[in-house]
Amino acid sequence: MRRPELTEFDTRDPERAREQIEQAYASHHFAVTDDEDGFEYKHRRIDMGGVRIDRLSHTSTLELAVDAPGYPMVARVLSGRLTSTTEGVPRELGAGDVCLLARPQGHHVHRLSCATLEVVSVDPRIFARLDAASVERLDHLGVDPLDASAAQVWAQAVAYVAKTTADDVAGESPLVLAQAGRLLAATLIALFDREEGAGVPSEASSTSETVQRAVEFIEADPTADIGVEDIAAASHVTARALQLAFRRHLDTTPMAYVRRVRLQRLHQELRHADPADGATVTAAAARWGFQQMGRLSAQYRDMFGESPRDTLRRP
Repeated sequence: MRRPELTEFDTRDPERAREQIEQAYASHHFAVTDDEDGFEYKHRRIDMGGVRIDRLSHTSTLELAVDAPGYPMVARVLSGRLTSTTEGVPRELGAGDVCLLARPQGHHVHRLSCATLEVVSVDPRIFARLDAASVERLDHLGVDPLDASAAQVWAQAVAYVAKTTADDVAGESPLVLAQAGRLLAATLIALFDREEGAGVPSEASSTSETVQRAVEFIEADPTADIGVEDIAAASHVTARALQLAFRRHLDTTPMAYVRRVRLQRLHQELRHADPADGATVTAAAARWGFQQMGRLSAQYRDMFGESPRDTLRRP
């Protein structure tokens, strides 16, 4: 994940639109199927490396074929109509609908009628930071449109990520960017995964030695972009066994423990910082991966009995 880069493209030439689409999206093929008079195509992209949030619109009827793009794509229809065909089954979508536009592998055909779409693409490597099973499920995600409540959850997650990463301070923080990517990946899996949950992890690997190895790994570099899968690998257990070990021995989760360590390090930084030198809570919080100041303040106060600003201002 990297600081967001914004690009915009606008043309009335169908050939230039085709070139732009095939350049912007791997393995996509594009055709205008009706009168090209009055044709206009617009494309706006926020590129964060592992996540791309696009808005594309056009004034005609287009057919778009997608062949094994290598990453999942989710579309939200903002206006117009979208007919999405996967495995030979067409699905009609209108404004407000959300569907899986493409699995990493497979063939998909879409027909867009004077449509404006928000299209989100997520690198499979981000799913690997959640757990290995998430990557394996990407080619089995459901393709039916989400119901209204689930579609709203997706729209809110995308809006949150776009707003958070656009902030000058948060957009420079590798931790904030990484967490934003994982949020979208986790939301995508939660909404589109149709598989039943896996079995219960083995208790044999859920030991105090597992927790000790995990704690040492976390505390060695709390600024690192780590997820449950990374901690589990360093602890030589599965992600599910790691979760069970933390719950049994520390009554918490691995990522909650990561947050606690980062809060402690933020507290130490603020205690030794001087506002006269330009130190701010926002900048320090971003370095430790905290972007929602309201939530941070509540968590910080629960842990230290005062606000982050109180700590910074104390002589």
